Formats: sequence, C-alpha cells, structure tokens
Amino acid sequence: VFKGTFDALFLRALKGRLDAPSLAALKTAGLDLGRELLPAYPYPVFEESLRLTLAALYGPTPTVAQYREFGRVWTDGFFETFMGVALIGVLKIIGPRRSMLRSAQNYRNINNYADARVAELGPAHFELFLADRYPWPEISAGSLQRSVELCGARQVVTRHARLEGTHNVYDVTWAP
Repeated sequence: VFKGTFDALFLRALKGRLDAPSLAALKTAGLDLGRELLPAYPYPVFEESLRLTLAALYGPTPTVAQYREFGRVWTDGFFETFMGVALIGVLKIIGPRRSMLRSAQNYRNINNYADARVAELGPAHFELFLADRYPWPEISAGSLQRSVELCGARQVVTRHARLEGTHNVYDVTWAP
C-alpha cells in the first residue's frame, strides 16, 4: 500500500487524534508514525493499522455511520495531499459524471490494492465495482460519497449494494 494512503489518513486526516497507546500499537503492527513513512507497506500492515485505528476512535464495534464518517474524513485527508490537491482541481472542473467515469483510473493512481470498474446506469446514477480488500465496505461508501460531493454533486447517496465475486458494489446517485 503506497505511502500516500498512510499520509492521507494518519498524517493529515487523523493528525493529533490518536493517543500514545494507539500510536504504540500501530508501531508494533509495523507503522511507526514517529518516523518518515516508508514508500510502501505490506497489505497486512495496512489492514491491521486500520483495525487498530478504528478501535481507538470508535471502540471494538464501530457503527455503520462511524465507518462512513471514517471514510469521509480519510477522503478529506487525501485531498490535502499533493496528489489530492492536483486531482480535486481536475475533478471539480470535469464534474461528478466524468469523475465517476474515471473512477477506475483514479483508484489505480491512489493505491496498489484496489481494482475498480464503473457502470453508468442513468443520469446521475452509477455502480462502482471495487475490489478494495479490506472488510469494511462502509468506509469506501463514505469515502465515495465525500469524493462525489467534492466534485460538485448535491444530495449524494452511496449504498453498499452487494458483494459480487471479489468486488464490493456501490450504488451511487445524486441530484441531477
């Protein structure tokens, strides 16, 4: 998992929100936030870091709303990174429809673990097929909703519709 993913979440979105025991647990799991981030981390370090962070912020059993909020906050952190600032400028110009059509490419640029494809079902209605691997699809639903909002869409609704093979399928709509 690329450095930018950790930068967006831990150094930007969650800056100052994790206590010393949480930081120590992350270090034990392989993520030392007291040092410069590595260029990439093995996927198990990423998943364990997410698990530990979710537990630190929301307790042992986060709610759907908390998972979604986590995804939204993470997305805001991403759009504070160098790559995120450049990308959001383009996405705002091209708008939510064209941004959704570019989703697969955007996910490949952001990380090396997500495979994505998109289907346009109608005006302001898409399905995103995302093989994001981690076991919390509502994080991606929250992140996706925030991303579409930042592209200029109003009344965005994202829903984890189903699991199809190795892909979580998200239904995305907004006011036309």
